[in-house]
Amino acid sequence: MKISVNWLKEYVDLEGISVSDLATRIGARLVEVEEVVDFGAKYKDVLVVRVVSAEQIEGTHLSVCKIDDGGKFAGEIERDDSGLVQVVCGAPNVREGLITAWVPVGATVPCTFGTDDPFVLGVKKMRGYMSNGMLAGADELALGDDHSGIVELNGIKSAVAGASLIDVLGLDDYILDIENKSLTHRPDCFGIIGFAREVAGIFGREFKTPEWLYDDDGVKCQVCDAKVEIEVENKAQCTAYRAIILGLSSNYSTLDGKKQEVSDEKSAFLDEMSVKLLKSGMRPIEKKVDWSNYLMLLSGQPLHFFDYDKMLKVGGASNVKIGVRSAKNGEKLKLLNDKTIEMTTGDIVICSGNVPVALAGVMGGKNTEIDGSTKRILVEAATFNLYNLRSTGMRYGIFSEALTRFTKGQPAELSRFVLAKTASELVDNLGMEKLSEIVEVAEELEPARVEVSAGEINEILGTAFSYEEIEKTLRNVGFGVGCACGKSGKCECEKIVVTAPYWRTDIAILEDVAEEIGRLNGFDNIELKLPERSAKQVDRDEMGDAKQKLRKILMDSGANEILTYSFVSGKLLEKAGLDVANSYRIMNSISPELQYCRQSLIPSLAEKVYLNAKAAYNKFCLFEINKISSKDMGLTTEGVPVESNRVAVMLTDRKNKNWEKGEAFYAAKRLCFEAIRGFGIDVDLVEIAEIDDGAVARSLDSRRAVMLKAGEEEIGCVGELTQDMKQKLKLPDFVAGFEMDVDVLMRLPKRAKRYGAYNNRESIDVSILVDEKMTWAEIEKKIRECFDDTDYFYDLEPLDIYSKDGGKVLSWRIVFGNYEKTLTKSDAQIIMEEIAAVVAGVGGKIV
Repeated sequence: MKISVNWLKEYVDLEGISVSDLATRIGARLVEVEEVVDFGAKYKDVLVVRVVSAEQIEGTHLSVCKIDDGGKFAGEIERDDSGLVQVVCGAPNVREGLITAWVPVGATVPCTFGTDDPFVLGVKKMRGYMSNGMLAGADELALGDDHSGIVELNGIKSAVAGASLIDVLGLDDYILDIENKSLTHRPDCFGIIGFAREVAGIFGREFKTPEWLYDDDGVKCQVCDAKVEIEVENKAQCTAYRAIILGLSSNYSTLDGKKQEVSDEKSAFLDEMSVKLLKSGMRPIEKKVDWSNYLMLLSGQPLHFFDYDKMLKVGGASNVKIGVRSAKNGEKLKLLNDKTIEMTTGDIVICSGNVPVALAGVMGGKNTEIDGSTKRILVEAATFNLYNLRSTGMRYGIFSEALTRFTKGQPAELSRFVLAKTASELVDNLGMEKLSEIVEVAEELEPARVEVSAGEINEILGTAFSYEEIEKTLRNVGFGVGCACGKSGKCECEKIVVTAPYWRTDIAILEDVAEEIGRLNGFDNIELKLPERSAKQVDRDEMGDAKQKLRKILMDSGANEILTYSFVSGKLLEKAGLDVANSYRIMNSISPELQYCRQSLIPSLAEKVYLNAKAAYNKFCLFEINKISSKDMGLTTEGVPVESNRVAVMLTDRKNKNWEKGEAFYAAKRLCFEAIRGFGIDVDLVEIAEIDDGAVARSLDSRRAVMLKAGEEEIGCVGELTQDMKQKLKLPDFVAGFEMDVDVLMRLPKRAKRYGAYNNRESIDVSILVDEKMTWAEIEKKIRECFDDTDYFYDLEPLDIYSKDGGKVLSWRIVFGNYEKTLTKSDAQIIMEEIAAVVAGVGGKIV
């Protein structure tokens, strides 16, 4: 966003404030200023001249011109006896008596100023005639795109031979290039008036909001021969829609601010308004459009013009009936840029009758475009749902100054005053007539009122502002300030009622008001001191402790922690085998790749496995501790999505070819149990087919994955990814992982911690031959049953699995002990006999 300092000065007194100080203070208290541009620097050598004579060179389009610069150019140049300078010009409009702009010898052509290849003019022979510099067109002056001829300055009183073009057109200015992303919540600052109001507040200068932003002047029609009706389908999509009809006379324009007959609406060259548009990064187009852009830059409220008679024809009725509704899937509209789009239900359309004539807030339709035949126009000023418009803009790749402002959440009331101002200006300056009154469908919104006290504000900020200082600060930027008990000025109740102006839609609570006070007075001016507070020890963050414990266990095991976006693309969810409809969709996503809340951490980790493997990392392990959310998890009592804390791990070894033997699964399982062991929890392994599969389970191969359960509590899943997911994400064959619910881990009962002599334990390795159909989990569960009713603590570590004699052999290392006594060989023998007995009960034997 570009802000003209001279334009700011029309609304706020900046006397004694340098441009450097202005930019620094704005950067510290409002928004970052990316660059300060000396707008006039490129024009410092350009002079206004009068063409004394212009003789065409026979057989060419060129003319030899004698120009009068009033003798102002001080450089070395050849002049004739009358002191005139010779220039060869090819413009078709060059003629005797023309007042135009001359770029002299040694000067840089403005449109190349500041580029890598600046064009510095010299003396050049053309068709045998010496040419000194050039007479410039609008495009060469970087004052527009017109290349049809040189600029014409006749009619501008200050445009006399020898005058500086800077002075004549008011180009001596500085432009503040604003990084506007941090102003997303401040739509009022996207207009010069609102920005000037903030600057006044920052410097403690008095500011008076123009009356037309408070008063619509009771717009009355002059010749009420046109009617319009408005119907808004969904008030959540359009909180205010206002329109007025104006009659157009093509015989009026604005020069010197007066009605003056000319051949068309376009003035010969730039007037004051056009220069302001150029400084703001917009090019002048045509007077009606220029007025709408000018008022948008001034107020922050976008406007749109429809051809009223075309709307009648499209709607097929005697009166225009405007409808604001959701688009239908597949509904088509040809836009002003000649592009035909196929809309979705997420788009908002403006209709005449039921026929779309505009993509709301984004671009008008070709079927109601104003052109040279337009006699009556319908002017629209509205407020649309910013989230719909953000999605629409991204969907069709359309970005504009108007859309930028709409997506900041324009206050509904602003459109009323700006529309009235627009009608007034077009009537006064373009000779139009009001053919209707303002017609509107708008919600009545009460201004936000917040009750505060000086003490509360000072406690938040660590300051000592008085009531008077707070009142002055807020009144300077348009807030109402009064005593809570209704008395004028400060009183004993010490309570202040702050009333936000309609353009401040971001004010709702005490902290908002405190932030305004601190920001406008400068956070950097607040004394640096520690706040006084109790030294009482805070409660431990149990979730933080649990996450830190997991982090240490996994990092000690060689895993690397990463942090990925909490939002993912719909394509990734589909590749992971997840139901996209079960994910919350982000209405105002910052990217098409970040449109959904994730249901699981595994897909995000899998993406990073692919990227690291692609970067030639062969063997590595990644983990993430973060939150997930899905629709089937429900909502909290506050109506927001329930979130679940998760830990997920993904490991790979590209060179390991034994993935078919299950090595990837066992590597992930070993790491998973290492994490579980740190929480002192006993878990069971359950086939995924036996339970209700969730988001995690759907990403895992049910033949190579298991569910982790503790009693009836589901903790998570561990296993290998499905072949389909591996192929779609281009993952190595050897890849497996797990995901666990940290909230469940924390609430499960823990084994009691006991301490004893380190040597009170035995370690035995056992191998069991079982039928091929028996699962590892079934046999492990049998072994655990042997310890359930004993005083032993124990741990099982998987060692091996292999085929033998038509069955398979499963091997464990069993470490067990007793805190009360030293174990003997007979204790180990008894345990082995019990294991042999339970295994025999399912047809197995110890080998």
